[in-house]
Amino acid sequence: AIGEPPATRGYTPSVFDSMPKLLERSGTSDKGSITGIYTILVDGDDMDEPIADTVRGILDGHVVLSRRLAEHNHYPAVDVLKSISRLAPSVTGPLTQKAMGAVRKLMAVYEEAEDMVNIGAYVKGSNPAIDEAISKHQAIEDFLVQGVGQKAPINETIKGIGEIAGFVIPQSEIIAFAETPRRGQASAPGTAGHHGTQAPVAIEASNVDAPAEEREAST
Repeated sequence: AIGEPPATRGYTPSVFDSMPKLLERSGTSDKGSITGIYTILVDGDDMDEPIADTVRGILDGHVVLSRRLAEHNHYPAVDVLKSISRLAPSVTGPLTQKAMGAVRKLMAVYEEAEDMVNIGAYVKGSNPAIDEAISKHQAIEDFLVQGVGQKAPINETIKGIGEIAGFVIPQSEIIAFAETPRRGQASAPGTAGHHGTQAPVAIEASNVDAPAEEREAST
């Protein structure tokens, strides 16, 4: 309609030129603030699809929903390893960050070894990292599952992460996190995606057939 040739998988160049301008309007200034929650449906679970890939590079974080987790009745169906928050280091304490990193590593190790474990090809004791990941897999799964009406206080959440990772997170660090302002420092309009001061979130849904209550909670 505007005379542009298709460039990347049928998308015109102006699409990718306009996205940063639109998405980076989210932010705070002395005149007010804009918080954006952007939802993307990717085709065929392809997380390298051009739009999703571009958005991931602009925003301060993204939450990826997984069709596979939804099929296993795992709700919220959040793929932790594919999701990220670039603001986490600025609103969490050092031990909390170590605990989160340790849990993510356990999940990554288990995911790599899952096929061998399922077919019985893995021999216990062959790899200490895999042994630990297997022993803590169910605890991690239980921690990540939450009912629609279930509430989880932040202090219990941080404590739970620490217990799985084997860290004792001091109460002072938990309290400091709970009292941290959620909106961060003010940034000029159009700089949210680069300075890490705002957290617009891209929810990249892999066509998840979630229950109605779950879909409402996601919005």
